[in-house]
Amino acid sequence: MKYNVRNSAREVFISVQEYWQFPLSTIPDSTKIQNIHPMVTILIGLFVFFLFQFFPDWSISKIVSETLIIMLVFGVSHFVMDCWLIPQISKVLGRSNERTVGKIWIISFLGFVLGYLLYRLPTILGFSTGKGIIELFLKILPIWFAVTFIILQVTLKRILRTELNQLQKINQFLAQRSQSNPSPSQARTPKAVSAIANSSPDHSVAKLLVNIGETVEVLKMKEIVFISSEEHYAQIKVNTSQGVKLLQARMVLREVLVQLPAQYFIQIHRSHIVNMFYVQKIERMGSGYQLRLENHAETFPISRYRASHVLPQLQQFLSHLSKDSLLS
Repeated sequence: MKYNVRNSAREVFISVQEYWQFPLSTIPDSTKIQNIHPMVTILIGLFVFFLFQFFPDWSISKIVSETLIIMLVFGVSHFVMDCWLIPQISKVLGRSNERTVGKIWIISFLGFVLGYLLYRLPTILGFSTGKGIIELFLKILPIWFAVTFIILQVTLKRILRTELNQLQKINQFLAQRSQSNPSPSQARTPKAVSAIANSSPDHSVAKLLVNIGETVEVLKMKEIVFISSEEHYAQIKVNTSQGVKLLQARMVLREVLVQLPAQYFIQIHRSHIVNMFYVQKIERMGSGYQLRLENHAETFPISRYRASHVLPQLQQFLSHLSKDSLLS
């Protein structure tokens, strides 16, 4: 029972973490990331306008003027946070300035707080009177939360449509490749894989040294099908001229990832790295995706927040194969 509760809590934590880290770098052109904050500001203004209708001592002119002031200060605050403060903080901390769902939430909330403080600054300094500062803040806070959540959900749905379009093209290409090569695993010739490696700046990294028990084994990069981590060990499937082998090595996934040529190895999950040359199909699985490899029964989950990187990279890889006629 405790184990199930612990697993459920862990799954919830991972789901929240993946949502928070979901990148918005592949956002469709019709929904540029810079447009999210103005949309939040405008919608907050509209909802606040309706909220002020319940203030019986306010005239319509006061409601309109207060709403416009809120939209102005919120808009300026969001612009300052998004275009100046957060990028500066990221630069000082040495962090990437890539937009993620979590970063948008932070920018939006800080912009909301700063905007509200600017709006109530005369009251805070005692130059004017008005409704309770905390009271009005708590009334507007749910409006900000609902507006930000709805806009992000709409944005994520548009990204999902883009991913599904990429998924369709990828699977069409993989199906055509399968038809042109009845035995795909035999088509993985050293010459073909070497051609891919030579096009990469990492082509000189041709072998990987791994500890198998008390011995060190040399693996050819082109023969590695996938690497999966389990605790402090990793399972490595290799496709050699002597047959398919499944090895267990003592290694950490993030350490081996930097040794693999990024041109045709990709991390699809925190526990899995695959050689894109062996990808057979990608399928929808719930809100995420799963990947199938040739001559391997088990499927591999693609992390939801990694999909926006995995699908374009795989599509580019397959396009590269097509241009260089490596499948002929």
